[in-house]
Amino acid sequence: MKLSEAIRLGAAISPQTFYTLRNRLGGTCALGSAAAASGISLIKAESEICATLRHMYPDLDYIIPICPVCLVRHISVGVVGEIVSCKCIDIIIHLNDIHKWTREQIADWIEIQFESGDLCDTLYDIHETGSPVNAEGKYNESPIEKQDSAEVHQVV
Repeated sequence: MKLSEAIRLGAAISPQTFYTLRNRLGGTCALGSAAAASGISLIKAESEICATLRHMYPDLDYIIPICPVCLVRHISVGVVGEIVSCKCIDIIIHLNDIHKWTREQIADWIEIQFESGDLCDTLYDIHETGSPVNAEGKYNESPIEKQDSAEVHQVV
């Protein structure tokens, strides 16, 4: 099963929640939906669930330097204090919790960016040029509508 399919399947069986994989009422975020649909127990620690998801869906470890909504370069501090670019898993959390994308919107974005092969071209160009543009000089934007401009300035 593809990651986008797992998110959609999990979204069909539970309401959406934010800032946690699963809440007490059975709601799940995008990653929690994927985990539930993939047969991963949501009783485990969140770090263990995410590690299992990353093993099952290697796309979650791709570097995604720019949020498709706020178009801001996202970075995080690594274990030893170095600055590292965010991975797909981090952007999924950001889209779910900050921009309040539905899990279906996130699944659509994943399907277009990863499963269609477009992301591989973008990642190559970023690696070669340091810029998130494709060979034609165009940024690979998500076709999903941009959120309200009030939300655009929120960055986590």
